[in-house]
Amino acid sequence: MFIMADLSAKGRTPELADEYVLCAIQVDNNGVISIKPDFNRSRGPYRLETEGERREIYEYTLEHISKPMSSQEQDREHKMYKELYAKHIETLAASVGDQFEMPPPGILRLNLYGEIVSAKNFEYDNLHINFFLELPRNWTSDHGQQLSGVTHTAATKVEDRDNVAYFSYPFEYEVFFRNETEDDMPQWPLLFLQVLSVDSWQRYRTEGY
Repeated sequence: MFIMADLSAKGRTPELADEYVLCAIQVDNNGVISIKPDFNRSRGPYRLETEGERREIYEYTLEHISKPMSSQEQDREHKMYKELYAKHIETLAASVGDQFEMPPPGILRLNLYGEIVSAKNFEYDNLHINFFLELPRNWTSDHGQQLSGVTHTAATKVEDRDNVAYFSYPFEYEVFFRNETEDDMPQWPLLFLQVLSVDSWQRYRTEGY
């Protein structure tokens, strides 16, 4: 909700440009009311300058004039907030769950989720990408997990003067790091990509890395 001011000249038909926002009042999903800008309290008044030829300047204040809450009302409000917070925690737990699989002590588990979206402005057409995840020392993965892959071959098309080949190829890795000492900082895995093209004679060319 907005509280507006009509600052049109006296004797003139008001227009939309003559309306100015003094403050905005919002209520969030938890029922909390907020006002922007805030109440002035001990601060000076807010200033508002109109547009147009006159360029008038107005000053105004925002004051909270509600009656102070009684102790019973404060207790009732505090109880309501506690119940609301507890309900929020229950809803969040029901949505997310609490049965997470934890890695063994001393093991860092890293889950990588990515996507090879496209390749742009390479010399030749009909592109595909070979990729490989290199694991440094103390990193391991499950034996059945493939650390390399290849996308499909995609023809390029012109978009805004760029030659673009789209792959939209997702990949996912789960790797583990074992700390040998407390001060042993991990060297992160590296993902290598090789862009290749193929012609009508099935000849392959490396376009880049």
